[in-house]
Amino acid sequence: MMNRMLSQFREPMRMMENVVTPVRPVLNCDIIETDTSFVVQMDLPGVKPEDLCVEVTEKNLMIRGTQKRTKESSSDTFIRKERTEGEVSRTIAIPENAHSHEAHTSLCNGVLCVTFPKTQSSIGRTRKLNIQTSDDISERGESKQARTEGSNGRSSKGGRSN
Repeated sequence: MMNRMLSQFREPMRMMENVVTPVRPVLNCDIIETDTSFVVQMDLPGVKPEDLCVEVTEKNLMIRGTQKRTKESSSDTFIRKERTEGEVSRTIAIPENAHSHEAHTSLCNGVLCVTFPKTQSSIGRTRKLNIQTSDDISERGESKQARTEGSNGRSSKGGRSN
């Protein structure tokens, strides 16, 4: 009787397998800029530090890991198995003003954090840019021409101004 109940449950689930296809895991990350550093935070659930390789070059951060699942009992019957195992990897471009050789990492609760200090020349170099409209640009063009005429004492036709 129990086998019949399970088979009634499994059959619709098997039909759904054709509709829902598991996708290779994406290593989701956030890249955060602070006043003094760039921080990459990446979700790596189930990856142990010994199964993780983090490498950095002048331009890229490369992360590779192996997701392993616990051993299943031979008596277990899966109704659905979507969690993947195997190699995962991702390469992320590093901002130009990051010290790649001074980066440090931590792994806590399945989240990898890689911190890149900013180069000294980039710290505090933020400046606000004024947003110009087309009116500003045309006014500036006219006033520049007037200033040019006034400074050399000539008009645009080559004669002397009064």
